[in-house]
Amino acid sequence: MLKKQMARFLICGGSAALTDFVTYYLFLQFMTYSPAKALSFVCGAVVAYFANKHFTFEQPNRNYGEAARFTVLYITTFGVNVGSNKAALMVLGDYTLVCFVIATGLTTVCNFIGQKFFVFRK
Repeated sequence: MLKKQMARFLICGGSAALTDFVTYYLFLQFMTYSPAKALSFVCGAVVAYFANKHFTFEQPNRNYGEAARFTVLYITTFGVNVGSNKAALMVLGDYTLVCFVIATGLTTVCNFIGQKFFVFRK
């Protein structure tokens, strides 16, 4: 069961990360790094919620507590994502893609653990 969920989480996470990545570069055309990263993270989070709810953790019922827990988790990991992206930019310089990957990797680990044991617990 855990391996199945992890595989599905990676598929859903890939879709959410792709959404995050594409919108990040789109938003960078109009704003600076941190606001662009913040908005792109929110776009990816919307994709992640619905994909993980229905595909990874198979929770088809409407559940407002679940949505509230997801929101709390993503507010927390939002800080991890934007903060680690900014820190990586400060340390590595203008290596935008590398910094994006670092931020996404850290956030992915936090999100799987949070969704598995906090958001979509049975």
